[in-house]
Amino acid sequence: MFNISTTKLARTMLSLLFGASLLASCGGNDQNAATQSKLLALTDSAAKVVPTVYIAGDSTVMSYHSGSFPQQGWGARIPEYFNANVVFSNKAIGGRSSKSFVNEGRLDEILNLIKPGDFLLIQFGHNDQLPAATFPDRHTDPQTTYKDYLRLYINGAKKKGAIPILVTPMTRRSFNATTKTFNNSLGAYPEAMRELGPENGVHVVDLNTDSINYLNSIGFDASAKVFMILKAGEYPNFPNGQNDATHFQENGANQMARLVAHAIKAQNIRNLGVNVIK
Repeated sequence: MFNISTTKLARTMLSLLFGASLLASCGGNDQNAATQSKLLALTDSAAKVVPTVYIAGDSTVMSYHSGSFPQQGWGARIPEYFNANVVFSNKAIGGRSSKSFVNEGRLDEILNLIKPGDFLLIQFGHNDQLPAATFPDRHTDPQTTYKDYLRLYINGAKKKGAIPILVTPMTRRSFNATTKTFNNSLGAYPEAMRELGPENGVHVVDLNTDSINYLNSIGFDASAKVFMILKAGEYPNFPNGQNDATHFQENGANQMARLVAHAIKAQNIRNLGVNVIK
């Protein structure tokens, strides 16, 4: 991808490569100046910098290959909601928490690539919630270590001139049969992230609340087509079926991506929202 130094280099090389020939071939100084102006405009256009939206997250966000169909994460579907003025780089990977993603060097990988004007979407919570005794490498406490690790993402992005955006973890297919409504299955983690955003001057996309509202709107039965609730023989990649109340089918990934995109548009986060097209 082009950057500012590339633009300067292109302009310099343009002058060196074409300057002499233009002076010799053009009929006069005015014509020469006009031709150079057009060529420089084309060079500037080619060197236009398009912001990248990096995504850090877990298996509910990551991109899956065809061998896992129909399983998908929302990070794979969100580009469909934006125009060509922004590109996405989904670095989410399954089984990671805010802690293990950092400790494995995955945040550093993003920070080595991210540049001024880029964005960093950050969603963790499902694996942070795992019990400390069994998963000490992933567990975080909502009010202490969870916030501490999330600050590494926030401050790292800001230091590079990029814009961090927190995304609260969506709920699972956890349903209260008495109230006929879906529960928040992520405990105190979404609220901790909601607190952290304003404390650090960062926008928060509240996917946790939005996912609950969406699931309530379609009901429990229809939610089977959102999550990985599969019948035996329904899909070749899952011949024995699946009863997974955490991960998403393509439809569910698409719905989560839609909720994230629409929240970005509603908040018009640093003009990223103007690039939402549906």
